[in-house]
Amino acid sequence: MRNRILSTSLAICFLFITATVLRLNSRASHNLTPEEAALVTGEAIPAHRAPSSIAPSTAPVGQIEALPAESTPLTYFQKEVAAYSKLVRKIFPTEADLREKQALFSSIEFMKAMGQRLLKPALDSKALEEQDLAMDFLFEALRSDQELVAEGLLRDVVVDKQVEDSKLTPAARENLAGLKGEVLYRWTSLRPAEADHLQRALPGPVSARVWENVVEAQAVNVAESRLESGDNQ
Repeated sequence: MRNRILSTSLAICFLFITATVLRLNSRASHNLTPEEAALVTGEAIPAHRAPSSIAPSTAPVGQIEALPAESTPLTYFQKEVAAYSKLVRKIFPTEADLREKQALFSSIEFMKAMGQRLLKPALDSKALEEQDLAMDFLFEALRSDQELVAEGLLRDVVVDKQVEDSKLTPAARENLAGLKGEVLYRWTSLRPAEADHLQRALPGPVSARVWENVVEAQAVNVAESRLESGDNQ
């Protein structure tokens, strides 16, 4: 399970995704393999870590030199990752903090690297922390001048087909399903009118199960909000 401190609503979503909340009456009736059923029911699976040989960036924050490769590993941007990690924890950011954050949003290459982090399984604590930061960064970037870039990168997570691939390890697919679930939950919370469009973009049956988790989690959240509202009247 991903270690992150979430808001109440997001906590509901992840508990739902990872605590065997989805009711599978029959794997055959849903065309799910045993590995897919384990994925959507959140069985514990040991983690593994893949090595990286990419050197960290030496450029100033927000000033990233051009990269020769089309894909940009996030390991190249460790200085920027550290800067955002520090900024996002500040309760009362200063004007200088806000300017530094905008500089990060202005780097398309860094934003793409953050998006790529959400398309690669994270099976150790450092990678999971990077995924958490990437998720927060891209959703925060939806309120920046790079809204369209951030939206496109989040949409890549929605349409990503890896979670449907039975050749991937169950641990990798479980992690990717959790990411897809969080993107769908947060996106539909911010923009409920786009829910139908997101559902139609899902690439297969495992993604559809994740969507069902998200819909039920949203319904639970709405019901609890109504109860709290009633108690306060």
